[in-house]
Order: sequence, then structure tokens, then C-alpha cells
Amino acid sequence: MKAFTLIELMVVFGIIALTLGLSIFGLTRFRASVELNTAYTNVISLINNTRNKATNAFGGSSGGSLQIRDLFGVDFQSQQVNSIVCTANTDATVYSCQNTADSPISLNNMTINVVGCDTRFGFKRLTQDLISLTNVNTVVASGICSVEIRHSFTNEVKTITINLVENSYK
Repeated sequence: MKAFTLIELMVVFGIIALTLGLSIFGLTRFRASVELNTAYTNVISLINNTRNKATNAFGGSSGGSLQIRDLFGVDFQSQQVNSIVCTANTDATVYSCQNTADSPISLNNMTINVVGCDTRFGFKRLTQDLISLTNVNTVVASGICSVEIRHSFTNEVKTITINLVENSYK
């Protein structure tokens, strides 16, 4: 009866460990990719819902009476996206905004970076004009911005491009 040598056993266990390690790494990257795609889809869905709310101009009710809002939007934080509603001053150049009761989208293991604009975007009531709001709540209605969603493990990025002139995002 012939037995295995210690070297042969070490080689076999080494090959098994290497194969297992590569498999786990591949699965982790796959999971990160799925998380990123899900986050991207959820953010686009929130923007679409916001646009639909702007069509109806419904902002909820207070004390049984309907509240008409002038702007429905999203506020991008470093790891979270909030839905916001805003009321304009008389010439619609300054908005007063607040988070809605909608649940925010938490982006675990990811960060958001907005390039080219401030972190809040919205659609004007009825017209659905897409605008950006500065940190002092004034309107920016031209330019192209991008929202980068980056996974912290893989550094993979999904980008949403927001064109304020063409009222589009993708």
C-alpha cells in the first residue's frame, strides 16, 4: 500500500485553498456589483417618482387640507438620498425645502458624489422643469451635473447624468 507524502498533501491543500480564495473574492465582487446596480436603480426610481409627483403638484395634507408644493426633488447626501418638497417665494427664485415622510434610500458600502452642481435637484410643479438648488436654496437651471454612486469595496462607479437645459437624466 502506497501512502501520500507530506509534500503531495501540502500541494493539494494549497490548490484547494487558492481555488477557494479566488471563488470567495469573485463572489464578493459580484455581490458588490449587484449592490451598486440596485442602488442605481433605486435612485433612478426615486427621481422618476419625484417627477410624477411634480405632475400632480400634490404635497400631502396638513390638518385635512391639501398642501400644494412648488418643487419636488431629491437631496443627495454622502451615503443617503432623501426625497424633498419645496415651496417657492413669489418669483420662484428661492425655495424653502424639507424632507418628505418617504423613507430615504440608504446606500451602505457606497458614497455619492455630485459633480458640477449642488446636491439637490427637483422638478417644478406642473411644468416638470428640472432645476438644481444651491445651498442657499436659489435656482440653477442650466448646466450638466453628474451624480456618481461609488461602491467602497470595488471602487466601481455608476453615474447619473442630469442635464438641466434639456430637462433630462439618465
